Amino acid sequence: MQAPVWIGVGGDEALPVSMPLRENGVSAILGGPRSGKSSAMASLHALNPSIPWVFPSDASTASAFWIAVAREAAAGSLPPNGILLVDDADSLDPQGHQALAGLVGKVRSIILAATPGPSLLLHLPLAKEAQASGMGLVLAPGTPHDGDLLGVRLEADRAGRPGRGFLINGAEILPFQGVYTTAFPPQDKTH
Repeated sequence: MQAPVWIGVGGDEALPVSMPLRENGVSAILGGPRSGKSSAMASLHALNPSIPWVFPSDASTASAFWIAVAREAAAGSLPPNGILLVDDADSLDPQGHQALAGLVGKVRSIILAATPGPSLLLHLPLAKEAQASGMGLVLAPGTPHDGDLLGVRLEADRAGRPGRGFLINGAEILPFQGVYTTAFPPQDKTH
């Protein structure tokens, strides 16, 4: 059994909760602008220091970074127990998307952050993998359809509170509150 990947607190008792991950699969963190997606990724990194996280140190070079990581995986030099953190996955160029798609099954898991919407499946190839897993977070849902990718309908959060939302694991829906952390990616480390 895999060790939990801690993400924040959830449920009525506000107990620590872990992010559901499918082994060798893709999970999603969905939310609109300023919903807390990057903070959720920073929390994953900060709360789970023993995990070999893989992410670009500079968002402006994300596609080039994922292409280089795909080359590392092809050469056999990428840790198979690593977890990829892909912030703003829906804004990558086609080469970045292709590189990430080639990494499915070659790492422990891929966690992507994206803005929900009807065109997400068309513009983000990995969204189909996330949809199949039915696991992830929906932060500050703006419409009941924000959880459609993960197979759930949610009540819209009219207050739009960043970092709050729902942890989804198949049919299980748990209210969630993220842990406040600094910006992602962390500026003090290079990965």
